[in-house]
Amino acid sequence: MRALFGQISLVAATLGVVGCSTTSALDNGTFTYECVSVPGGSCAGGSSIPTTIPLGTQFKLTYAATATVTYPTVTVSPVSTDFFSVQNGVWTALRSGSPAAFATAGGLALDYVFFHVEGATTTADAQ
Repeated sequence: MRALFGQISLVAATLGVVGCSTTSALDNGTFTYECVSVPGGSCAGGSSIPTTIPLGTQFKLTYAATATVTYPTVTVSPVSTDFFSVQNGVWTALRSGSPAAFATAGGLALDYVFFHVEGATTTADAQ
């Protein structure tokens, strides 16, 4: 039986952008993560992909379905905008926790994936 919960592995790049694909929670496709920037540092690459991202990290997230059905427009969105903002395709981690993202096409939910965001907790996080 397929696992109902999954975790996205997040990768950063040493110089610029590096991408890494992660099988989704429902195993219906693959989420691809590309680091854009990390606060106070740079994106770092490597074969060992961390399972957490720091607050403030900016990245791009796309989804490719493995189904034989072709989906013309797949949209990847955060489950809650309390945890991520998305502007011009670039996501920013706003809050510590274990938020999720989901992929949809034509009103159909295709898949989802969980993140683990870590960083200093602010007063807004505690409310």
